[in-house]
Amino acid sequence: MIKVDLHVHSCYSPDSLTSLEAIIETCRRRGLDKIAVTDHNTIAGALALR
Repeated sequence: MIKVDLHVHSCYSPDSLTSLEAIIETCRRRGLDKIAVTDHNTIAGALALR
């Protein structure tokens, strides 16, 4: 089974202060295989994680 989180906000969105590095570490700790970065009004966070 593939584990995913399809609603993640990063520090690029006004809804979150979480750095991309912290998001990656949390995902690894939780055993997630994929995420969707869903920041508001920007794709900068998603592009930075590519």
